[in-house]
Amino acid sequence: MARAGFFYYRHVSGAFIAALLALVIVSCRESTVRQADAGREVVASLDDNYLYMDELTGVMSPDLSPADSAAFADKYIRNWISELLLYKNAERNIPDTREIDELVENYRKALIVHSYEQKLLEQKFSSDISEKEIQTFYDDNRNLFVLDEPLIKGMCVKLPSNAKSVSKIRSLYQKTDDASLDELEKLSLANAVRYESFYENWIQLSQIETVLPQTGRSWTSMLHERRNIEVKDDEFVYFLKVTDMVDAGDVEPLEKASPEIRRLLRNSGEVRFIEEMKDELYEKARLRGRIQFYNQDNVD
Repeated sequence: MARAGFFYYRHVSGAFIAALLALVIVSCRESTVRQADAGREVVASLDDNYLYMDELTGVMSPDLSPADSAAFADKYIRNWISELLLYKNAERNIPDTREIDELVENYRKALIVHSYEQKLLEQKFSSDISEKEIQTFYDDNRNLFVLDEPLIKGMCVKLPSNAKSVSKIRSLYQKTDDASLDELEKLSLANAVRYESFYENWIQLSQIETVLPQTGRSWTSMLHERRNIEVKDDEFVYFLKVTDMVDAGDVEPLEKASPEIRRLLRNSGEVRFIEEMKDELYEKARLRGRIQFYNQDNVD
């Protein structure tokens, strides 16, 4: 009775691979077993299936220590053999694989089509959406950008109440000149528990509310009264400065909506391009007589 087995040994070196594995095939009918690829080092086999050193090193991180490399190799080889054994056992117990073969073929077609579409889209949409297109979409679809919650720009500082820099930061955070803002940032980074600067970017007010204490009033109503707010609790002093604010129910600023509009326009253009390409291919095939329909009378 013919049997194919495997045997490997580990040789520790000072280089990247700690385990050098070699294979000995034992079989009394070697002529019936598929041979390993010439020139490739085999590290394990099961029957006529081979795992090669280049496949093993291809999935192994070069940063592993020799001991970790050896452990990884052991585990990977065992998993490779176990998965292959499970597959062979399943193959014997499910002889009719026509449905699986059909699924595999459909998946293969889908992958090829997807890869082709991606290449076409990269060529077609290599240039970016223009600012004019973005502005036009924004003007025509302002109802899509109505805010559910306020947006703000500004800064927020959370300081220990006993910090020596409290008075200085209190003075600086109310100023608007660049020198004061730079000094405020340096002091805050050096002394604050939390420092958030969002002068250039719109953020949701709720993001900053997580940093601030409960006051018994909504931060929205407080910001409608004044844009520079100082509050305290038992341990900290909080400074909130808001330079711009858009309320819930208002339309999102174009600069905030622009990335989403760009994505929508690109996606819409891509879908339209693919559908037009399909229609063009269909029409060309029809005109050239490549399409035939059969048994039309039997179709409801």
